[in-house]
Amino acid sequence: MPTIPYNHLIFNESPVPRLTIICYNGSMNTSAKGRNAEQIAIDFLHRNGYAIIARNVHTSHAGELDVVAKKEKMLYFIEIKSSTRPEIAPEFNFTAQKQKHLLRAIQLYLLRNHLDGEHPWQLDLIAITLSNGQPMITHYPNILFA
Repeated sequence: MPTIPYNHLIFNESPVPRLTIICYNGSMNTSAKGRNAEQIAIDFLHRNGYAIIARNVHTSHAGELDVVAKKEKMLYFIEIKSSTRPEIAPEFNFTAQKQKHLLRAIQLYLLRNHLDGEHPWQLDLIAITLSNGQPMITHYPNILFA
């Protein structure tokens, strides 16, 4: 997969600190856009000092963990959502039900890898909008909500 050049950074003012990256992306089909969105997120994480531990981790009956990463002593479980329609923000596809499944998958991952209670962890969301040749990444750290 080709490397995606990052054009510039935008820091957003919001209650949740986030960083948005605008990057170039040529025209591609739907499945290529999904793979590209995941690769853009992985590139973003690498550029920001995250070490990728696992991708697309399947857990029985609890769903899939998109990315497991580590930075310093923190373990990150990162959900990636993308959209090709700018009027539909990918963040809105992260529901309370999805969070519930992810929390179950995280617990299983920690138990299976003998990490339960050992490492601090958090759940992050990376939302990617792929439209008009200018994909946009928004990183929402620590997105657990009641």
